[in-house]
Amino acid sequence: MTLNTIFLKSARLFTFALIAIAMATSASGPAQAHPHSWIDIKVKVLFDDKGRIYGIEETWVFDPLYTAFALDDPKRKKGQPPSQESIDALARENLKNIKDYDYLTLVENNGAKTAFAGTRDLKSSLEKDRLRMTFTLLLEKPLDPTVSPVDYLIFDPTYYIEMLHAEDGKAIELMGAGEDCKHTLTPPNPNPDAVGLAASLDKTQTAGDGLGKLFAERVTIRCGV
Repeated sequence: MTLNTIFLKSARLFTFALIAIAMATSASGPAQAHPHSWIDIKVKVLFDDKGRIYGIEETWVFDPLYTAFALDDPKRKKGQPPSQESIDALARENLKNIKDYDYLTLVENNGAKTAFAGTRDLKSSLEKDRLRMTFTLLLEKPLDPTVSPVDYLIFDPTYYIEMLHAEDGKAIELMGAGEDCKHTLTPPNPNPDAVGLAASLDKTQTAGDGLGKLFAERVTIRCGV
């Protein structure tokens, strides 16, 4: 079962197919190729008192079109803003329905995939015309970046949504880390075949769950070097 199929179960889910419906009202050119929606991300990598990474706090800021579509309510009076209750309900539903996809997050330690223990501290808000969702993703076991590098990638596997770090200079923070800890962001470098495939897909098509990783930013964290 694909992400698109799962997210179609409810009109309020974080759904790539429903976003495409909204995108159809915009200019037809960009809507004919992946991606169809955009999320700016900010990350705080959380260190414990032993210098190990135990979690990642992620903030996702959705594009205005998705925000308007997801929070649209025909029962709400014209000009009335969405209630905080409805914003929080959408965030809970979004988080619930990306759980089976590891919250669209991949953490690797020396090349090996790291398991997650769950999430906490979910918060949501509406800032101007953009939905903002923040949550903390806990690692099943803390990782020591002095022993081997720790990498993370945040991406939609189908590349229906493009997820990139915000360009404000504060998109990545190492919280509680020592002064010898550094991070490096490696931009995506998809091969021409992947770029061509993404450009050929319209809003009703998917290339499966492998395309998005090729367009993901990789952040590497090292300490003691």
